[in-house]
Amino acid sequence: MPDGTVLGRQRIAANTSIALDVVAYSSTGLSVGGLLCYPNDGRPHTTVIHVPGGSGGAFNGVAGDMVQTCIDWAALHGRTAFIPSLRGNDGGEGTPELCLGEGDDVVAAAAMLRTLEVTGTKRLGLVGGSIG
Repeated sequence: MPDGTVLGRQRIAANTSIALDVVAYSSTGLSVGGLLCYPNDGRPHTTVIHVPGGSGGAFNGVAGDMVQTCIDWAALHGRTAFIPSLRGNDGGEGTPELCLGEGDDVVAAAAMLRTLEVTGTKRLGLVGGSIG
């Protein structure tokens, strides 16, 4: 599979304002994933990839509440947001490499996001700290 190919996408929560999906995508032959949050209005939005710091994923809370961060990007700022679970985190394939393959996972996430109907393809931002 080419990097950024969507392997699966499952809605886990939604209300009239925002929706949250878990997404699996390909990165250097691995299946990795993350949390996608977006305004629930059927339109594309500017998008941010918010890479968690530390050695945890999107769901374990090591670097703070990344789930709430994703929700805030969508609800408060009207953006599509993606919090990647880099290789070896949150059940994704591979093992943590400390700033090596994780970069490939972020690039693959950007490619994946550009194919989604909730992402405006002209503007894609990136934010993170520490490993992120």
